[in-house]
Amino acid sequence: MQILPQFRLSPKPAQNQNTNPPLPSFRLNLRADRRAASTALQRAQRAEAAYRAKRQATAAKTNLQSSRAHFKASFTSFKLGCQFLWGGIRALPGVLNEKKTGWQEKQEGKKKARQVDKRKKIEEKRRKMEEQLIKEEEEAKKEEALTAEV
Repeated sequence: MQILPQFRLSPKPAQNQNTNPPLPSFRLNLRADRRAASTALQRAQRAEAAYRAKRQATAAKTNLQSSRAHFKASFTSFKLGCQFLWGGIRALPGVLNEKKTGWQEKQEGKKKARQVDKRKKIEEKRRKMEEQLIKEEEEAKKEEALTAEV
């Protein structure tokens, strides 16, 4: 059921009038304390947020300085590494020539060893042939001596 405006029991309050009855002093004190506590909490929260932001900013600055130092050192090391790499590449023909001369010396050593072995075998054959000739001459002399005796 709806009450029509002309049949209201109480009069309509004026626009600027306070409709609440006056509060007792202890309620006023509670309200003031609550407001003070609320503002204190807000101030504390803002201070804590500012402290957190300052702490994070300090850590970030420290990390940034550390990373800058590390990047600077790594760039210096990378630069030196590239310089040494370039120097190594430029010196590569010398290294290859050194290896080539090492291989050539090794081959020459093997070749000399083969020649020495070959010479020894030839000398051994020659010595054996000379010994065989000497034996054949001795046998021929013995046969001549035997044929001369007969």
